[in-house]
Amino acid sequence: MPERRAILLAVESYQDPDMPPAPHAETDAQALALALEAVGYPRDSQVVLLGAQATGTAIASRLRKLAKAAPETLLVGFTGHGFTADGVSYLACGDTQADDLAETSLPLKTLLSALAAMKTPFALLLDLRAGLEAEAFSFAPLEAFFTKHPKCVCLASCGDGETGNVSGSLKAGIWAHHVLEAFQGRAARAMENGTHVTAAALQAHLDQEVPRTLRSTFRAAPAQTPTLLGDEEFLLADVAPVMGQGQPTADPRLQPLRRGTLRSETTTRVKALAGYRKFHRLPDRVDARARKFVGELAAEDVKSDVDAMYAAIREVMGYKRRDVEGSADGNTGFVRTPDFEYSISIDLVDTDVSTVIWRREVGNIREPSVVLGKPFQQVFGPVFDTLAFEFTRPFDLETWVDRIEDEVPKGVKLRCASDCSTCDVMVAGFTGIVRLLRDRVEVQGQHTPGSKSLVEAFLHFQDLFSGRRDLEQLPLLEAPKPT
Repeated sequence: MPERRAILLAVESYQDPDMPPAPHAETDAQALALALEAVGYPRDSQVVLLGAQATGTAIASRLRKLAKAAPETLLVGFTGHGFTADGVSYLACGDTQADDLAETSLPLKTLLSALAAMKTPFALLLDLRAGLEAEAFSFAPLEAFFTKHPKCVCLASCGDGETGNVSGSLKAGIWAHHVLEAFQGRAARAMENGTHVTAAALQAHLDQEVPRTLRSTFRAAPAQTPTLLGDEEFLLADVAPVMGQGQPTADPRLQPLRRGTLRSETTTRVKALAGYRKFHRLPDRVDARARKFVGELAAEDVKSDVDAMYAAIREVMGYKRRDVEGSADGNTGFVRTPDFEYSISIDLVDTDVSTVIWRREVGNIREPSVVLGKPFQQVFGPVFDTLAFEFTRPFDLETWVDRIEDEVPKGVKLRCASDCSTCDVMVAGFTGIVRLLRDRVEVQGQHTPGSKSLVEAFLHFQDLFSGRRDLEQLPLLEAPKPT
């Protein structure tokens, strides 16, 4: 196995009390270090500098020592504050002083030059947190560097002028949480060929999951655009050791479920929320203030839902306490298990101040066969009415429809929009539809069919197209790279 080393830098609390904290930065780095240890980055090959340890002097010293025996592959992580001063990008260190930011911080150029001098392919994971009152971190030096060093890669939590956000319910940075999922082997979209976490695959996972978590965490989601610069094919890790390869999914048709999400949306009146009282007045219009007000009213309902689901999942599905995590934060909550993650949110309907929408999802499905099992059905029953799959790459819907219409499988009918933005596939024996769009496919049931019926309809859809290129053309899984 190629020698892999990692250097992780994270500052949550600074020596200077006037420096704002970067919540969860250090715990995120510790969690990543633990995950890396299991996938080819031994603990004795890691340098982890946290808080007061991550001074500018200590970082420079570690980089010099590392250069004397450069590894074959290097992963560098930074979590904390970044900023720009006089056109120069900086990373705040543990000993950075609020009244002397530039002089007491690490210039990005210094870090990149030290890494380049090793002449080793490296990956930089850059998670810039919000809270520092300074000019936003400029990505220009990063873009220039990784253009000149095409064998290296940078994945950043945000875009130029943005910062990364944290989730109170996750107790982690949102981007960092989804990066960790990949290194733990819990994100099918982040893997190519089943177990290889590449830069491009991880970025695809982040592009999908970060916006989704932002929407469920914030009433008005802030701008945060995960960014990739450099070598898209860079192999970050092979997560086979944590995937349990000796227990593959029995039915290969279930493999796409690892990328699927079960969904439902229901509406109720604001006045039906547990937190609503007779003295409350409904807002005049839907805006940020109204969403905050309703979010506070919904907190009790979300907590009750999470508690009920947590109890049912443990009791019926037999998970141990340490294997299940539940959390509620305002109008959002989740229950996370080794096999899937359940989430709930309650928010105002965009066009009606008197109505709220309850959104429930089961995603991050790591063991697809669990979804078809009786315990899962007993817990969730007919809750879900949609099974959605985000495509892994661009999909030419028009060409696909034209090919199908040349030879329509028995038991299949097509109904397309006039602009071919959608195509509904009616499958014999299923009262719902399989709806194809340019970026996803949705199995939509009628009369609350439940997860089992939705999955079985999708399996039947696959069977009808078995052996045809039509099914292979649907980008539901990462295409294997040619050998």
